[in-house]
Amino acid sequence: MNQVGFAQLMEMGPALSHVGWLQFMKHVPELRKMIKRMENGNYKDNLLEELSDAMGGWANGRLMHQVTNQIDDFGATFNGHTNKWDKLERGLDHMGKFTANMSGFHSINHMLQNLTMKGMAQNFLDYSLKNKRVMSTDRLRELGIDDELLSKIKHEYRHVESKNGKLTRMNFDKWDPDVHAKFSYAIGLWGRRIIQEQDFGDGVSYLMSKELGKTLIQFRTFAITAYSKQLL
Repeated sequence: MNQVGFAQLMEMGPALSHVGWLQFMKHVPELRKMIKRMENGNYKDNLLEELSDAMGGWANGRLMHQVTNQIDDFGATFNGHTNKWDKLERGLDHMGKFTANMSGFHSINHMLQNLTMKGMAQNFLDYSLKNKRVMSTDRLRELGIDDELLSKIKHEYRHVESKNGKLTRMNFDKWDPDVHAKFSYAIGLWGRRIIQEQDFGDGVSYLMSKELGKTLIQFRTFAITAYSKQLL
């Protein structure tokens, strides 16, 4: 499992093919600045925070995958695990967190999600400014974006801020709430297909829902899910 960080770099391929080289590369310099700010504790990226919030905290994976702490009504933590098997499982959870950090999985995933989110939003900016195609019509339909909604998104993009054609702020608070909700849902679907995440109900149900199937393919569910998410 210490190889998962290197394996995650392969997600760069789908990100580039979906989002596009130009849209992707526009935000690479900002990534270097982001890493520098993280080193001295002054990390702040308004565009990233806006997009991540819209997608349900997508770029905050390390925070969202913390080992759960149980708390009482007054906010005090306590250990509700009494038998040895519960304690063993909690210990394995902490080891998994350690592995995800040390292997680079969280940091590489964060970098890819950061660039992908900005690239997706940049695509719509290029469409609104230069009428460049966001993606094929069929893929837009898969994300729930028809011609009417695409026109509304283009209209709401008048609220965003950009510098030399590079997106800097989304200003979602100025958007029509309905368009904002549908746009957030669409880029959420798109992003989780590019940087693959396994959703509930993914995979071969008659294998993954039975004990024998879970045992046999427990380390291959992600690859099986990739068949539909990346190849179909």
